[in-house]
Amino acid sequence: MTIGVIYVLLASSMLVRGVDALREYAVAPRDVESPVVADFFIFFYILMAFIGVLMVLFGHVTRERTHQLLVAAAFFASQIVFTLRDLRTSDTSLGNHLYKGDGTVVFVLIGLSFAAAFRLAGRRWAAGHAKPCGWLMHTPLVCSSWSEPRARWASGAGTGGDRQCQPAASVLAR
Repeated sequence: MTIGVIYVLLASSMLVRGVDALREYAVAPRDVESPVVADFFIFFYILMAFIGVLMVLFGHVTRERTHQLLVAAAFFASQIVFTLRDLRTSDTSLGNHLYKGDGTVVFVLIGLSFAAAFRLAGRRWAAGHAKPCGWLMHTPLVCSSWSEPRARWASGAGTGGDRQCQPAASVLAR
């Protein structure tokens, strides 16, 4: 839930600063002054705030461990996608230098921190009732125990012991 609040605060900060905030990343003045860029800027940060609100909401209403794990996995995956996008446009050797300045790396670091937090949240939730088969996002299976050796449940093979794995989609359908 904390990440959701941070999302809302970061988005609100950018909305208060307005499209002129792009100037510190060496965005051309003609682009900053463009009504299309201004409209997209507002849309993007309202969407970011909404995603933050969803994170807080899911944190409050998701009670079953398997559902918590799936929510954490979905936010982890989306955060990785967002972070890769930030890295791609950063002013680094891995970026295309669309935005200039050392501040572009900050967005990548924030994204990695959020992804790590979702990953850790997923592991913490998984330590309760439901266990992930392998790494948090490695397989789309959710298991009810740790009874099988790591190699078997990481590969998704078999259902021996008291382990009962189901496709994650079937857990969501309940």
